[in-house]
Amino acid sequence: IFHLVVAIIALVFSILTLLSCDFLEYEFPPPIGASDVDIIDSSSNTNSSSALPDGVDRTPTFGLFKENPTGSVCTQYGDDHDPFAAHTASRLASAIATILGILALLLLLVECLCCRFWCSRLIVILLLMVAGISQAFTLVLFLAEPCGGRNGDKYVCSLSQGGIESIVAAALFLLEAILTCCTPKSIPLL
Repeated sequence: IFHLVVAIIALVFSILTLLSCDFLEYEFPPPIGASDVDIIDSSSNTNSSSALPDGVDRTPTFGLFKENPTGSVCTQYGDDHDPFAAHTASRLASAIATILGILALLLLLVECLCCRFWCSRLIVILLLMVAGISQAFTLVLFLAEPCGGRNGDKYVCSLSQGGIESIVAAALFLLEAILTCCTPKSIPLL
């Protein structure tokens, strides 16, 4: 049963990563001609609304399928959004991790409830390991615009809530793979 709980928690964090619009947050570049002292002063007072452009309430964020450019409203990407390689890879990795996590959870559930079947542990361990690695691969989003940018404009990016959820999901998937490998099979309940 403990296996099921860990797998469900990992799956919840994986789904939250997919739905999040704040995977990464980025800071706007300093104005042209700003001195180093101005940059240091504005970075030490990050909650100041004067450091942000007009119409921006807080640090803008973006996720795998949604963005929050003004810091106040989470919206789907518009039609003009051209997903680039890093963004597409992150989306795909997160979707694969979620699907594999669901499959592993279903196999664990079947094994726990009604029957043992040949090589079930090996299949579950492989599914969980690939899910964990795939979930960790979502961090390739750091290479996406505006962090890595095609134009060479690199903003200062940092993990936000969705990115942390992705790391937790990856760690839990890998932890569950280790637990599944190291613990004996349970006796079916039914």
